[in-house]
Parts: sequence; structure tokens; C-alpha cells
Amino acid sequence: MAWSKYYGKGRVFYTNLGHHTHVWKDPRFQEHILGGIYWALDIGDAGDAKIDIGHKKIDSEWTPLFDGTLDFGVDWETSDDPAQTRKHWTILPGNVLQGYCDKSDPVGSSHLYYTKRTFKNFEYRADININKTGNSGLHFRCPKKDNYVGGRWRDFPKGLEAQINNGFELDPKKSGTFYPEPALSMEDIRKFIGYGTIPDYGHFWFHIHVIAVDNHFVVKLNGNVVVDLHEPKDSKRYREEGYFAFQLHHAGTRVRFRNVEVRELP
Repeated sequence: MAWSKYYGKGRVFYTNLGHHTHVWKDPRFQEHILGGIYWALDIGDAGDAKIDIGHKKIDSEWTPLFDGTLDFGVDWETSDDPAQTRKHWTILPGNVLQGYCDKSDPVGSSHLYYTKRTFKNFEYRADININKTGNSGLHFRCPKKDNYVGGRWRDFPKGLEAQINNGFELDPKKSGTFYPEPALSMEDIRKFIGYGTIPDYGHFWFHIHVIAVDNHFVVKLNGNVVVDLHEPKDSKRYREEGYFAFQLHHAGTRVRFRNVEVRELP
């Protein structure tokens, strides 16, 4: 009914399951086809690979987003007034990126932009730890023309965001939300990342995985698909390409990122 094989330097995937209209509408068949395409192209979860599409070599290997240093003014920059907000972002032992703002700090929020280059189609993954009262997010496709205004990078970037919030009560949209919708609730957090009523905030880590291809966006929490969305290109929030940015939403937030990696997709 379906088979796959190597042919020379290529791959062949075949299926004869799609003869009837109702089959094409079945999510199981759609997943079957998508898996076959990913395998034939040697991308997705099949492992790192060099892909030849349209005679253009594309390096699909996972690449660390930072190397243990924050080269401010070159590859990285903070929002608002850098003289005040750069101090919010540090590298901890183990190559852990931390964003922290004390409640007494008058500059209550800041965002860290990865200014080295822009991204369009990609996979992003990271392990994340955030305190109970913290609110953060991964912003992506943030164009410079919309975010670098008056000589400063703006707080709350204009682009797209995968929410990071495990308990901050003032925002009911929890981690994994493709902000602002589709939204995940506290019950979702308990289901997808094992969040308990009294977790150890100092050691509780979870995994987020974001996939962006054209106007199709997927967000995973601990390997579970929680958002699978086609954003209309005429939407006000849709952006074609842009920078990454890490969010520090308000004073009292402490968020940590480790194993931050990205790889481009065709």
C-alpha cells in the first residue's frame, strides 16, 4: 500500500492510499503524506542533513543561536535604553541565557534582539525555565523597520510570538500560545509540560519547539503539538521575515534559556 526506498542518491516515497476524496480530508492520511515528503526531502525529525532543492544547497543542521557570549551592539541588543536594559541579560554557567529584572528596577521590562541576521523559514528549539510570576516569550520575524525606531529597539516587538508563561496570573494565556490566539490555559500547561500546583521553579525546565514555514506555524511543548496554524498573509500580525527577540515582560520576571538552537528550512 505504501513503501519507501533509496534510489541512487535520492529517495522514493510511494503510496496508493489517496484514491477517494474523503481520504484526503482524513488527518491520518495528511500526516502520512507529510511524513513521506519529509522523509523524501530528508528534513524534519529525520535528522540533520544537507538538502538539494532547486539546485541550491541548504544547510539544515541545528546551529546554536548564541555561543556563551552576548556581543552587545554587534550580534545582540536590548530594547529601550541599552544603558539600563543590557544589565538584565546575562550568561550563566552551562551556557544558560538569563533575563532577570528586580522588582525595584525602574526599567521594568526589556527585550533582547538577535541582530546578527534575519530569519524567515526555520525551526527553533530551546529548554526554558521561568519563575511563577514571570512572563516571557520568543518573538520572531520582527522586521527592523518596525522595531528599530528613533535609534532604539522597541519594547514588545512587532512580529510573531510564542508565549512563555507558566503561572503569571495577569495574563491567562500560557506557554505555547501563539500570541494572542490560539491560546493555552493553565489546564493545558498541566497536560503538556507536567506543571504541578507547587513546582520547583528553580529547577523546572520544559522544552519549546517552534516551526515557521511561510504562513504556516507550529508550536510544540515537550514534543506535543499545541498550535498548528495557517496565519492569513493579510493579517495585521503576519510578518514575512525578521529578527528573533527574547522577552522580559516586567520587573520580577526571571527567565532562562538553554540549548537554544535554530535551523533554516526551505
